[in-house]
Amino acid sequence: MKRPLLIILMLIFVFTTWVQALPYYYTIEPIEVGNLAPRIKRSSPFVAGDKILTIRMSGTILAAIDANTGEILWETPLGGAAVPDIWADWRRVYVATGERATNQFMAFDLMTGRRAYYNQIPGDSDRSYNSRLLPVGDLILVPVEGGVLSAFDKNDGSEVWTVELPGSIEVISAKEDVVYVCCGKHLMALNAEGGEVIWDQEFTSEVIALGIGEGYVLAGIESKIYLINSATGEALPDPITLRGGNVVAGEIPCRRGLAYVMSTGGFLNIIDLSEGEIDEFPRLAKNAYDQPIIAGNALIFWSRSEGISLYDLNVGEKAYIPEYGEFKPIFRARLDVERWSLVFLDSSGSLMSIKLPRAGFIVKELDAMDNLTVSVEGVVSLYSNDSIVPTIEVRSPEGDLLWLEVLPSITPLLRTRKTSFSFTLSKPFSYVELKVLMEDGNVSWIHRIELPYKETGVVPPKVVGSATFSMSELGTLTVGETFEVKGTVVANVSGELELDLAGEGILSKTVSLGWVDAGVEKQFSIQTIPTAPGTISIQLTAKLNGTEIGETTLSGTCVQGKLLESVSPSTVSVNKGDTVNLKVKVKNRLLDNVVLKVEASSDITNKSSVEIGPLKAGEEKEVLLHLEAIEKGSSEILVKVFREDKVVEQASLAISVGVGAPTPTPTASPSPSPTPTQTPSPISPAETLWKALAPVTSFLEPYIGLWGSRLVVLGLMAGIPLAVILKVVMGRRRERPAPAPTPIVEEIGSEEIEIIRPKPPELEIVPVTPPEEEVPIKKPEVEVEVPTVYKEIEARMNQIAGKLASLRQRAKSYEEEGFTGLVDKVESLHRLLYDVRVEVSEGKYDYAKQLLDSLESNMISLDRHLDSLEQLIGSWNKIEGRIKMMLSLWGKAPASLLTTIPEDLRIIALARFAKLHPEMNLEIKGDELILLEE
Repeated sequence: MKRPLLIILMLIFVFTTWVQALPYYYTIEPIEVGNLAPRIKRSSPFVAGDKILTIRMSGTILAAIDANTGEILWETPLGGAAVPDIWADWRRVYVATGERATNQFMAFDLMTGRRAYYNQIPGDSDRSYNSRLLPVGDLILVPVEGGVLSAFDKNDGSEVWTVELPGSIEVISAKEDVVYVCCGKHLMALNAEGGEVIWDQEFTSEVIALGIGEGYVLAGIESKIYLINSATGEALPDPITLRGGNVVAGEIPCRRGLAYVMSTGGFLNIIDLSEGEIDEFPRLAKNAYDQPIIAGNALIFWSRSEGISLYDLNVGEKAYIPEYGEFKPIFRARLDVERWSLVFLDSSGSLMSIKLPRAGFIVKELDAMDNLTVSVEGVVSLYSNDSIVPTIEVRSPEGDLLWLEVLPSITPLLRTRKTSFSFTLSKPFSYVELKVLMEDGNVSWIHRIELPYKETGVVPPKVVGSATFSMSELGTLTVGETFEVKGTVVANVSGELELDLAGEGILSKTVSLGWVDAGVEKQFSIQTIPTAPGTISIQLTAKLNGTEIGETTLSGTCVQGKLLESVSPSTVSVNKGDTVNLKVKVKNRLLDNVVLKVEASSDITNKSSVEIGPLKAGEEKEVLLHLEAIEKGSSEILVKVFREDKVVEQASLAISVGVGAPTPTPTASPSPSPTPTQTPSPISPAETLWKALAPVTSFLEPYIGLWGSRLVVLGLMAGIPLAVILKVVMGRRRERPAPAPTPIVEEIGSEEIEIIRPKPPELEIVPVTPPEEEVPIKKPEVEVEVPTVYKEIEARMNQIAGKLASLRQRAKSYEEEGFTGLVDKVESLHRLLYDVRVEVSEGKYDYAKQLLDSLESNMISLDRHLDSLEQLIGSWNKIEGRIKMMLSLWGKAPASLLTTIPEDLRIIALARFAKLHPEMNLEIKGDELILLEE
């Protein structure tokens, strides 16, 4: 009873999380990566969360691209060509460069692209073509031509070990802590921690393909596959002979006891590893030049002549997707699981991301009768790891609905649904179009079913009709400001409609309007950004089922706009020597990809400038300018924006610079018409005295106030003669022989006693120097800045200390809920705050501010992480139930199937489950929670 109940519960908990749109269109528009040299073309992009990492500009630029929009997030130079692979984790991007002289292993921050570290790769030869960066624990393995393999610590980039192998490294893979390397005629197993050789198997020919599965290592040599014991290195006596030519170089995918090996003739050799023989060998293409990859329950492969194809692992047949034939990957493609798409570099030198079908339709039987009645039997097959409720829709080439059927749900446990249906055509057609629709109405699959009828008077498929537009005219636009193109469109034929917006001086956009019926108005709204001033001509094109059916043109005028968004503070009042921090926010309303310089200066401060860009049209940037007050007085700070050394915009703000704290200053007597001979009002002796002592009182005033500083100075002046008298008296006492103890009162006059008695003992340490020598009149005024800066930093430190206490309390409460390492993270932030206090005590205020900025940034990240854990706890019952069901059904819980929570929290959820259930024998291996046998 338990297993059926668990299956029912799992069907409840599993629900759709993929955002699916029309297939056969780009997930993102193709992105030109520049002129790539032939060997650089063998680089693969890498998908990390919502970013696609690739190389551009002949392999010398590393770029991060938004996987949802195609926007370039950052670019950074490599200093050499990256050959051939990139790897990334949640924190960093790891790249190895070639070009001989610049062989380096480098790491970059995933969010910003800033370089974290770099290290020289051993040897003086280039990276190998077919090898790739391989992560194993905390190590990144980097193959180098000539048979050198190095391991670097991914935390700091230090070299951990380097070994020389007997041949050039072709393919490398790993399982747990063992690394398997194809190098020349050798297949070797190495210990990942130290690089020691575990076993070495030598063959008569070069090993060019490698796979791992069911306790075996598969070695591909010419037209043979050798099965080798992964523990001992011993090969089974009889190799497997492939059908369709020699083995294709690369990594062989293995799954559920089967290995899928492509041969050069385009045959897929499906090998049963338990039996050591080929089960099936369907021919999928005319040729192949790489091993396939597995995406859910679909096998994806590609050839130079036929592009990308898909093999259904549920049904065991090649899927019919003619639209994929136009794509030609130049090296290994990557699966973007979050968006369920395929990412690769195309032969045109463009980065591509194309959608994969979540579910497909395989026709098993087709019967077309003379009376135009068609009967179809087929299977709806699920490829992704979701549960869906598919709908079958069949239409004629003219858009007439022939069949519509909603099928029961298909799930990861029940991946196929058989169906059969019949329809009658109104006239002969050579094909009909079948779609698999998702619950939200989006299309997962479009299948053209060929029919044996000869069409009579049927409009060719690509001539689909016409479209008419109704829109309002454009007004005056501003560079960088979003504007909207909206209206209605009517197509005279039903189908899938999309609109392309293009033109000089704007960002091109494509919008899908979904299915439209013939003659029915469809409203649309497209937002874009103008990128250059002048007259703009916008062309709007309608496409029905991928074919253009109409277009219209709009015209408008675009002008440049304001660049300076804000300057803060609006007024400045400081002391001489103080630092003025100006925050200037700029928005590019000038021109696309412009480089600007922001400069601030005045006649009583120095000059400060910073260059920003290139900025896209509409992009905002905030910069911080540091000015030093060098002269006393009042003036204006001019903030200027330059382009190519020409001022394009400026703003001003008032600045007042004083010397120390404000003190009373003489003023001229009022007179309606002052003349040059007017005499100033007399200055009192007290004012003259305080003016002379201003350098001393101004130094003490920030600590004890104006009158407090004056009292201290008076005390010092009065105490100097007393200190002289005390020194004389003590000198006389030292000249006498030691008498019996007598009161000091008897040795001096009564008048002196009255003066000495109220004197504090501390006055003995006051230097006996004239006032004018003790306090130099020309003391640098810049020291006045120290108390102000100190108070500012002290206030920030106190505020941060309070926030850290709150964070620690939250972290402790979450650790009680089963999460680990949170309090340690807070303690590391406490240690950073202690470092700030040390820097402040040594007077290193600028560095202390930098540490505080870093500390606050880390606190924000930790606070957001705790918020995500709170959301995880809120939905824990469902997550826990799903993990239990997976463990019960399969004995393991893969993190990839926890699709209801963000990817970065899936391993954390598995770790929490293991901690909350110590009664179960659980262990996390890789990205799976394993239920160990008792």
